[in-house]
Amino acid sequence: MTGSRSRRTLGLVPARHVVLAVGLASVSAVVACDRVKEAVGGRGDDRPAATTTPHLPSATPTLAPSAPVASTTPRAAPKRLVRVYVAGESIERRVRWVERPFLPDGRLNERGDLRNDDDEYGWAVPFAERLAIRVPDLGVRWVGAERWLGHDDVPYSGTFPSSEAGATSAVSGTSIESWLEKRKGELQRKEHCYDVAIAARGGNDFGSEDASVTSQLSELVRLLASGSRCRPTALVVVTGHMPDDQRGGKGPDGKAYVEQQRHRFVERFRDTAKKLEKEGLRVRFVDLYTPFVENRRTTAFPKEVWSNGGVPEYAKIGRVGDPMHPRRLASIYAGELLADGIDPSEL
Repeated sequence: MTGSRSRRTLGLVPARHVVLAVGLASVSAVVACDRVKEAVGGRGDDRPAATTTPHLPSATPTLAPSAPVASTTPRAAPKRLVRVYVAGESIERRVRWVERPFLPDGRLNERGDLRNDDDEYGWAVPFAERLAIRVPDLGVRWVGAERWLGHDDVPYSGTFPSSEAGATSAVSGTSIESWLEKRKGELQRKEHCYDVAIAARGGNDFGSEDASVTSQLSELVRLLASGSRCRPTALVVVTGHMPDDQRGGKGPDGKAYVEQQRHRFVERFRDTAKKLEKEGLRVRFVDLYTPFVENRRTTAFPKEVWSNGGVPEYAKIGRVGDPMHPRRLASIYAGELLADGIDPSEL
C-alpha cells in the first residue's frame, strides 16, 4: 500500500523488565541527531558534528497529586547514549511534540483539554523519554539519512525536546519492499553508526501475502543486523504494528477485523523475528498491537480504555479524519510499550 496511503509503527513489561522507580530529579532522554561528535560508551561516531537536543529545562515546580505538571528540573547529561536507527513508515517519520509526555515518575503528563491532542504524535519521543525514566543514565541519539517531518510530511514544527528534528530513515508510504529499494544501499555501505535498529513495519504491508512479507522482513532484519558501521552485529527490534483502521468503510466488522489485524500485524512479524533469533541473530519482537486490544496497564496508563469488547476504539487511537495515524495518547502508549519491551542490558 503505497502512494497517497502513506503511513508507518509494543505488551506488558516482563518480570525482568520491571520499571525502575525514579524521583523528580530523574534524567530524561537526550535525543540527539545523527552525526553528533561525541563518544558514546567508548564508541564514537566520526561523522561531522551536527546538533544535540538535550532535555534541560530549568526550575522545579511543586507537584500536586490532583493536578500533576511536567517537571522542569534541570537534567544532567546521560553517561551513555544508545544510537537508534529506525526503518519505519510514516508513523515513524512524522513526529511532533510540544510538551513532555511523561512526568518524572513515569505517570502521564495529562495536559488538561489537550490530553489527546491531534497535534502531538509519533512514538519516537515518548520512547526516548520512557527509556530514560527506566535507565536514568541512558540517552538516545537518533540516526538516519533524513529528518523527522510533520503530519502529511509537512516541515517539522515540534519544540520538545527540541526545535531541531531528529534523524530517521523512515519513509512515508513504503512497504517493506519499497523501503528496501530506497534504503538497502545505505545499509550495505554501512553509512550509519547505530547500536539498535527498529524495524517498524506492517502498516503498508497489510494487504501483502504472508510469503512475501516473511521473505522481505527477513532480508530487512539481516541487513539491519549487519548494517552498522560501528557494531559487528546490531540489536534489531521488530515491532507488531499498533491498531489502525484501513477499511475505508469496507471490509470485516468488529472482531473479524481484529483477528485479521492480529495475524497481519503481529503473528507473521513475531514468527519471522523468532525464527531469525533461533538462527543466532540478535532479534527481539515487541508487540504494539495486542496491548491495545487487551487494555493492558502501564505506568502512564493504569486504567486507560483502548478497546471495548476486544475491538479497538479507532477514533481514540487515530487522528481526527485519519484513522491510520496515531494521535497523542496512542503515540505515548506505543512509545512506552516499546521502551518497556526492550531489555536495557542488551543495549
